[in-house]
Amino acid sequence: MKSKVKITNIYRELRSSKRLSFGEILGKYFTLFDSPDSQVIFQRLEPNQRISPPHFHTKSEEGALIISGKVRVWLGKGEILKLSVGAYIHFKPGKPHYIFNGSKDNAELLLVRSKKEDDRTVFLDDNLKVEIYNHD
Repeated sequence: MKSKVKITNIYRELRSSKRLSFGEILGKYFTLFDSPDSQVIFQRLEPNQRISPPHFHTKSEEGALIISGKVRVWLGKGEILKLSVGAYIHFKPGKPHYIFNGSKDNAELLLVRSKKEDDRTVFLDDNLKVEIYNHD
């Protein structure tokens, strides 16, 4: 009888760093869980890498749990938080943010995102909206 449990070695499954159209190099990631209404991602950030450009979601919520290393979280208007192992941060819809590894060591995070119908991700550049991504 087949087991209904899936075991994955995330360190073997990490995808290569990804370059966005903005030219930024993002960290390595692996999607652990993906359903119609939520997603869980394991993310590794090497020094000076970020998860994404500054952005916000119009309807979805996001959260990040730091499982190794230290990161900085930009929350708009010059507000930057420093987070380390065990810290969890939650972003409500409309809250600008991005997570950056400004340390000399790798950082690892678990990202959780709700998926809402008609959600859009709005990417920001110097407080200007430069790209809107539809999740449809």
